[in-house]
Amino acid sequence: MPQLTMKVTDRRGTFDSGLNKRLKALLDAEQRAKQMAARAATTSTRANFRYRREAIEPRRGRSSTGGRMKQHLEWTVRNDRVEFDIDKADTMVRHWIIHEIGTGQRATIRKAAEANPLGRPKKGATYIRTVKSQRGRRISGGLVFATGGRYSQPGARRDEQLHWASKVLGVPHWGRAPGARQAASIRIRREIEGQGFVKKGGEHGFREYEQSVLAAARQAFRKGSRS
Repeated sequence: MPQLTMKVTDRRGTFDSGLNKRLKALLDAEQRAKQMAARAATTSTRANFRYRREAIEPRRGRSSTGGRMKQHLEWTVRNDRVEFDIDKADTMVRHWIIHEIGTGQRATIRKAAEANPLGRPKKGATYIRTVKSQRGRRISGGLVFATGGRYSQPGARRDEQLHWASKVLGVPHWGRAPGARQAASIRIRREIEGQGFVKKGGEHGFREYEQSVLAAARQAFRKGSRS
């Protein structure tokens, strides 16, 4: 997220204490604006995230995430910048990127510069995150789609979720004929659509920052202002 940068040159040596106070007031206001922007971006990001499917029971390779995603989506002020806390999201809910950009998509992510032990900033890392396509992938025959604990035909509902067949009501009896288990298995037909909640949060936070800083600048340097 952009930040305020100022360069003031006093060629005549005429700066007075009043102007210095106004500059300090503006810089202080800009720091407050960053905190407000981070809070606004966090609120917007969480508000724009939606669980489109019901929570699942834990299973091998997949843990239950019902209700946990939002609390780990956070914007923060770090190294004098407002940024999305990717490290926290990657650690606590690594699959956030799937919901942000969707499957079969890729995103360029640039992390803000971080200070090294000598105090000099490192250049921010830019890298690509790719989410593999899911269309055509075959799901284990032991899993079925269900909603509210009852079996659902694959693709019949947008909110259906994969559950163990043994825990779902109304699952068809596939029998033991050769190839029955293969026929009963599911192929994913469509990709997960990205929600863009981090992007939307950043845009909202920047608007909050911009409005606050412009208001502070007008207040500090409006004609006839006094300290």
